[in-house]
Amino acid sequence: MENVPKTALVYVGLDFIGDGLMKLPFVRAMRNALPETKITWLAGKGSSVYNGILSPLVSDLLDEVIDNANIG
Repeated sequence: MENVPKTALVYVGLDFIGDGLMKLPFVRAMRNALPETKITWLAGKGSSVYNGILSPLVSDLLDEVIDNANIG
């Protein structure tokens, strides 16, 4: 595939358990579409469930999860 990005930043405002479960198919699809891309998940407010209770589900899908960026 041409022009595959080396990195991708996904910004989410709030990231609670329901949000994380609803976004999980997107995260899987993004990883499948971009297997060589470093994917960073950025929670604008508060902590991401992907750094907490749902971390086992995304540990092989996301390269980095950043909590509480205080934006948005």
